[in-house]
Order: sequence, then C-alpha cells, then structure tokens
Amino acid sequence: MLAALFAVALAPSTVFGQQARVAVDVGPHYAGEPVTIQIVAEGFQGESQPVCQPSEPPAGVTITPAGKRSNRSSNISIVNGRMTRRVQTVFYFNFQVTAGEPGAVMIASFVVSQDKRQATTAPFELVLRRMEIDDSMRVAIVMPGGSIYPEQRVPVRIEWSYAGELNDLDYRSLQIRSPLFDRFDFEDDPPDQGDSTLPIQTAKGPVGLKAEAARRTLGGRTFVVVTAHRTMTAREPGRYELAPITATVPRVTRWQTDPFGSRRPVRSRRIRAVGKPLELHVKPLPLQDAPPQFAGAIGSGFGIEVSADRSVVRVGDPIELSITLRGAGNLERAGLPPLAAATSAQANATGRLDPAMFRVPTEDLSGELLEDGKAKRFVVSVRVVDEKAARIPALTYAWFDPQAGSFETAQSAPISLTVDKGDSVGAADVVAAPPKAADPDGRRPAGATTGVTPNAAPQTAPMDLTGADLAIEVDAARLLADQTYGYGGPALRRSLYVASCFLVAAAWLRRRAADVAPARRERRRSIKAHLRQIEDAVGLPRREAAGLIAQALRQMAQLSNGQQQAPIDDLLQECDGLTYTPGDDVSQSIDADLHRRAVDAARSIAKQQA
Repeated sequence: MLAALFAVALAPSTVFGQQARVAVDVGPHYAGEPVTIQIVAEGFQGESQPVCQPSEPPAGVTITPAGKRSNRSSNISIVNGRMTRRVQTVFYFNFQVTAGEPGAVMIASFVVSQDKRQATTAPFELVLRRMEIDDSMRVAIVMPGGSIYPEQRVPVRIEWSYAGELNDLDYRSLQIRSPLFDRFDFEDDPPDQGDSTLPIQTAKGPVGLKAEAARRTLGGRTFVVVTAHRTMTAREPGRYELAPITATVPRVTRWQTDPFGSRRPVRSRRIRAVGKPLELHVKPLPLQDAPPQFAGAIGSGFGIEVSADRSVVRVGDPIELSITLRGAGNLERAGLPPLAAATSAQANATGRLDPAMFRVPTEDLSGELLEDGKAKRFVVSVRVVDEKAARIPALTYAWFDPQAGSFETAQSAPISLTVDKGDSVGAADVVAAPPKAADPDGRRPAGATTGVTPNAAPQTAPMDLTGADLAIEVDAARLLADQTYGYGGPALRRSLYVASCFLVAAAWLRRRAADVAPARRERRRSIKAHLRQIEDAVGLPRREAAGLIAQALRQMAQLSNGQQQAPIDDLLQECDGLTYTPGDDVSQSIDADLHRRAVDAARSIAKQQA
C-alpha cells in the first residue's frame, strides 16, 4: 500500500475521481419558462468524449439539451526537485428544464459517463412561480386551415399585441416561444437595416423576424399589433398536437431618473400571454396516383419552358436543352423526371422524348435556382439518332397542388428541327485517275496510278507536269533510311524536351522566390534556425537543453496561428520546470520524449509558415 501511494504521488499526471454537480441560473424561475441548468463534470480524461443523460423527468416537465463545452487546464509543480504535471479537463453540459405548472419540482439525477467511468449528480429542487397572465398582451399563430402535405410551403403569421404603454415594457427582453418553431423547418426573410423586428426563441437560439407594427381596435381596446411572417415546411406525415404559443416580457413598475434626465428601470415583473394550442395534420402524398412526369414538385402554378441551342443538326450531333421550371412551391427540392419514354408509343402518350429518335442521358440532373429561388434551370444534352426526328416534342411536367389535393401537369412548346443525314465515306467512294498508255518499251510512265476504281469517271485532260522533278531515286540505302534518326535522332529530341521542362520549372521557382517578401524570407530563416537549435539540443545537458528549447519555442510561438498554442504551453512549462530544478545532474541529457514533442511542435510551425 505504501508503494502504491508513493507511485501515485510521483506520477507525472494526477487523476482524480469522477465528479458531477449541478449549477442553476439565477432566479426567480417561472412556470412555462425554460430554466437553464448546467452539469459540471470533472475527472474524465481520455480520447473519447463523455456524455450526459438526464433521468426520466416528472410528468409535465421537459428536459432538452442546450449545448456543451469543455475547458482544459494544466500546471506543473516542483517539490524537492521532483516535477509533477497535472492535466485536468472540465466538461459543461447545458440543459433547459420547462414545467407547465407552478410549485416545487424535484429533478432527478443526471448521469455523466465515459467508457466504464461515470458520475451521478444529486437530485435537486426547482421552485417555480406563477407568472401573471395580463389581458393587455396577446400572442397568436395564424395558419391556413385544413391539412398540409410534406414539402408544402405553408405561410405562418405571428402576431404579438399590447394595449398598454409600450414605454412600460422592456421590449428587448420579449420572449415568444412555440413548439411549432422547433418541430418543423422554417424560412425567414432577413430584416434590413432599420426594419422593425419581432424576437422569438427557438431551440437553435433567438431569431429576430422582420415585422410590421400597426394599431388595431380589438374588443373596444386599441392594441399595437406587431406582425411577422415565416414559411414553414413539414418533412414527415403525421398528426401533431402542439402546446400554445406564449409570450413573456418584463413590465417596469418603478423607474429611476439619472442626473442626465434619462430613465432606467429599477423594478419590474414579468407578464405573460398564452395563445391557443395547435393541431396539425400532415397527410402523405398520394403517390399511387402520381403520373410518371412527377419529380417531387409541390405547390401551385408550375410551368415548364424548353429551349435548344440549335435547330439544324446532323444525325449524331448533340443538342443542348435548357429546361426552366417556374412556380410557387419547393423549387429547391424539385427534380426533373426522365425525359425519354421506354417505347415510342409511351412517348406520345406521356409527353416525353421518343427513344427511337433521341438518345438521352440516364443520370440524375441537378438544377440551378434562379431569380431568388423563383425558378430552376436544368441543362441536358441529347443526341438525334434518326433523321426522321422533325421536332423536339412538347415535354410534360407534373406537380402536386396541395390546395386542390391532386396532381396537375403543364407542357412546354415544341421545337422544330432540321436533321440532315450523316454520310460515311468508304473505300468505294475514293476516285482515282484512269490508267495512262504505256511507253513503247512497256514501262508505265512516271506519275501513273497503279489501280483504277470501276465507278470512276474518265478524265478528259492529262495531268500537267511541266517543271516537275521526275527524277527517281535509286540509292537503296537512302531510300531505306529512317528519317526520324536525322539530326541526332529521338534521343536528342527527348533530351531537349526534358531540359526545356527543367528550365521552365527552374524559372517558375526563381520567380516564386523573387515574389516572396524580404520579411517573409527572414521569418523563414529564423524559423529554420530555431528548429535547428531545438534539434541540436538533444546532446546537451538537461538544464541547458531545456533552456535552449524553451527559448526557441517562445520565439516560434509568436508565429503560430494558435492551433499549436496548447502543446507549446505544456512544453514551455516542462522546460521551465527543468531549467529551474535545483541540483540538476550535468551528465544527464534531456528526456527523449520531451525532445521529440518539442521537435514535432517546431516542425509543425515551420510547415505551417512554409
């Protein structure tokens, strides 16, 4: 036991038991409002990241994760010439606890685990107050009635109203929450500078929506109504029952005036407004009724336009088609159906290209959004394979209209084509000159052909050879010589090519070196000098080597971009500990692992600056 305790005391890194505790944000806390709690975990080391899981919450209480972070620290202590290094990483897990009813709520423990190690927090109690519901403030979500479909773009209107004095409210602390904002996907128009905004709270953080303010009379009272719009998209079918939207804001009950005449709130209390619960029915698409031209477009008023880069072609020539979709719907997810039908009969019936006339690529096409997402263009190359193709037929595009609950179609205009037959040149099409009469001695005259094409037309005039050199070379050695070996042969030409490439590369390197600023060249030379100083320190005594390594690393740390800062700090602490350790043995060299880590860090900085 004494030996084990002594070994733990002299270990280079001290490992403590795993611990976890709970920290709660400052109250008061209210029912219906999320309370942020933080789980602080210590004593977890290693490569894998620990995870934190809450226990089953009580009825009416929800616990949702809200992010995590870690903080790593290290220190070195020297006692009686013995250096001890301690590394500790603290993990912080954030959660939000929301309870619908006021009173005391007991929250069970949280478990932090990493591999086979774990730590458990103690249960704690939250006391939630009842927030006053003020009838002078209202909040509502307005959506179209009826069912919706996946990928349908649904307009959502958010209205916040207040009938009192706006100067009595801390509008910057207004918080509007709804489960609708976290359950579905939304698109928002970013507000311009100077626009009014309506703040809402989502699981990803606060969002300021572009809003408009107006005065309305509701129930005999005048309200200031702030309205914002969002576009919602549901991805999965199902029935969703959502809690009501809520709005909370501090209302100042006491002001204080400073010496400059400005008022600031001294005391306030939060007031609350609750809307109506929501029930949404997302129906699945009736894909069993979908036409073959449907490719995922959902909306209304879709149209298709087709244009060709040319209309006069030969058989086998490509034609680039530009297909543009326009409509009010999910254009970013709309695709392009297969352009060619399986048979010629299906092509006429379905409004697609005839496979006997056109060759169409089979891979999926990715379009490009145009006009701020109001149009989408596809570019495809097709080939004409039959000269009977007189036109590109009208193409049919289908989409699903969620308002009508049915599939609709649109057609493009046909494009006329002029297709010429692509002729091939064969051996029978080559025309040669007719044979000439032989000389009296039976020899064929110079320039005469050796063969006659049967279909060739007879020539009416002989070839004019006036001034032509008709001498015949009879030297067999010269006739049989390979001309490629003249002037040094292929070896010389290859050598010239290689030398030219080397000259181009050398000129590029020289130009690149000339473009480097003098300060940058000086910084590179300095880094190389520091790196050599660290590498040469391996043979020096431990204290002297540690001092030289620390000096070089401090100089190089100024050139690091921060990615190597943590390892450099650890190395500096160890080197400083060795430098100032009393009673050092001059015959003992520096630790090989410490020297290797220092060289690796210096080389990483040198590579980064290079």
